[in-house]
Amino acid sequence: MRGIIKRLIYFLFILYTNSNENTDVECFGSKLACEYNYSDMTFTKTRASFAVISNKDKNSIFATQILSIKEQLEGGVHAFHLTLHRDPKATDLKSKPFLCYPDCTQIRGGYLVDTLNIFYSWLNSHPSVILTIFLDNTFLIPAQDIIDAFSKAKLLQYTFPKFLLNTLSEDESGYKWPKIGKMIETDKRLVVFEEVSDSLAPKLAWVHSASTEILKIEKTADYLSGEWKCNPWRADGFNYLVEISHYANATAIVNNTLTDDIPNFENAAYMNSEQYYKHILFCKHSVSINWVNFMLVDFFGVGDIPEINNGLNSLNSTLNYFDFLPDFYENKAPLLQNFVKYIKSRSSKKHYNFFLNFLLLSFCLCFTF
Repeated sequence: MRGIIKRLIYFLFILYTNSNENTDVECFGSKLACEYNYSDMTFTKTRASFAVISNKDKNSIFATQILSIKEQLEGGVHAFHLTLHRDPKATDLKSKPFLCYPDCTQIRGGYLVDTLNIFYSWLNSHPSVILTIFLDNTFLIPAQDIIDAFSKAKLLQYTFPKFLLNTLSEDESGYKWPKIGKMIETDKRLVVFEEVSDSLAPKLAWVHSASTEILKIEKTADYLSGEWKCNPWRADGFNYLVEISHYANATAIVNNTLTDDIPNFENAAYMNSEQYYKHILFCKHSVSINWVNFMLVDFFGVGDIPEINNGLNSLNSTLNYFDFLPDFYENKAPLLQNFVKYIKSRSSKKHYNFFLNFLLLSFCLCFTF
């Protein structure tokens, strides 16, 4: 509840103080976002971000995405999941970190440094955004190899170190992560987490432990059913960020074994639209978490995820919030829909955006009670 109340106050304050000014956009294309804490934002995180369906093998059962990482960046993705392996062609243990999913007999994503180069180019040309990288380090790639890859990609200058967590945070209400504006002002715009193992985080000042910083909600066997599990899956100590897996998955037989969590493109349009939004609100209401920060998805580019994220984060002033409101609102609140239509018909675009932003945030506030 605290996150939504704070979001509403920020929105009204920024709207009031800037109503007569033509200020420049500073954070994620919005003045408002600069006042959010990093832990107030909802970011789409693509599962195995590099595992794109190949033209040569469109039936790859393990492919999780249809867009390249560059295309995902252009579409609004700001969090990426990279599974680390050793170079499958190497004959010694000194090979460079390589990306594969789920292993190197299936989808190969090339050297880690090549993908990091893409992130460097994006950060360098987009000074008002923050990116988050999750390193899935199951095979315990040594810290020095990771340092070398980030150094060659010139990304170390952007990494957000642990000591800045408390230094930049001015919030007295318990928030650990600083404001987006502070992170951008200091140019520390790349947050790096280590998943699965904790071999890198204790050694590197700029690699954060997902085990201690992120509460991961328990996975659901059948996401299509809408009967999602919202219990904590893994948490060490007090957690400040929350992640939900929201897969477009199916059960399939792999190597004579019935396996869950197999990406299924046919389910993407359904899962990446209204269900995405409902899943967030369902878990937030069920377990009283502050906010959902990362939604781990398959096949970004299908569905309405960018529009929904903009609505959740209240970032895009050009978004038509009337179209954004999910269909189930008509069943739950017909008077609300009539009021929205009235405001739309009687107001200028500027005032209409104000009322719709206010209405959306107020409605979200109701879910906390």
